Amino acid sequence: MESFRPPAALRLTSSNLEAEWSSFEKKFNWFLVAIGADKKPDGTKLAMLLTTVGDDAVKVFEAFTYDEGESAERFDVVVRKFREYCTPVRNIVYERFLFWQHAQTPGESIDQYVTRQRHLAKSCNFMEEDNMIRDHIVFTCLDARLKERLLRESIVTCGFAILWSTCFVLTGHILHLKCSKFHEITK
Repeated sequence: MESFRPPAALRLTSSNLEAEWSSFEKKFNWFLVAIGADKKPDGTKLAMLLTTVGDDAVKVFEAFTYDEGESAERFDVVVRKFREYCTPVRNIVYERFLFWQHAQTPGESIDQYVTRQRHLAKSCNFMEEDNMIRDHIVFTCLDARLKERLLRESIVTCGFAILWSTCFVLTGHILHLKCSKFHEITK
């Protein structure tokens, strides 16, 4: 029989406690499924959580307060309490400021850039996240020809902007290679 290790203890000193909790929770849930404990009673899952989460987090658990109808014996309630404890109050304007401040950096692939923007967009509460990412690609595009091409199109989706950005990069690499080969031949 395979043995699975539980995730490392929650690091309450992390500079990004929300991301730390999100990662811990995801890994803990995978662990429960892997060992077949996801269907166990709440008491069992709570005991597993509290023996895994670490001493500092147990102290946090012991300080939780519960509203009427909530119970420290319900797994889902305790997980929600940890999530609330680890999630800071969001300043949406600041989150959007961070989103709009980050441009694609030289050497960063379009895929890396879009992944970073998607991650930043998650905390912005955009109604149309893909449109915001598309607009950001167009507004901060490093290649003037690509920017012009994207602005000329009447219908540009996020996928279209990513595809065209990738094509421009690949075309640039191909031209560079052909020019290099041409210069080698003509020497």
